[in-house]
Amino acid sequence: EDRLIGSNVGLQQGLSRIRRSTNLTSSKGALPAATVSTSRVTATLPVRSVLKIFCNAVPPSYTRPWGKLDGESYTGTGFAIAGRRILTNSHVVRHAQLLQVQRHDRPGKWPARLLADGVQCDLALLT
Repeated sequence: EDRLIGSNVGLQQGLSRIRRSTNLTSSKGALPAATVSTSRVTATLPVRSVLKIFCNAVPPSYTRPWGKLDGESYTGTGFAIAGRRILTNSHVVRHAQLLQVQRHDRPGKWPARLLADGVQCDLALLT
């Protein structure tokens, strides 16, 4: 069952924009990128849009519903999409109490908020 916070319109709009977009350039030119090479394929990846997600979570106790388990800290990745939103996997932000994001080239962390969490498709939308 999908757990949605607010409306799922933002998630649907974000996913449809991703499907429609095939050009990774902006009006000011190409996005800064890193080049990845293999023996047969050379690909250019936009690394500025990749974010590290820090999550502090407290999962529920299913054997003792009146209590909670010990907190956990873990990290995951996501990527920036239009509208200052971040698309990531649902399992990265499950049971989150505190979410923070960090760009690969910046030392600071910024707070994030969960907008939508689609457990069945394993996608989550943050802002």
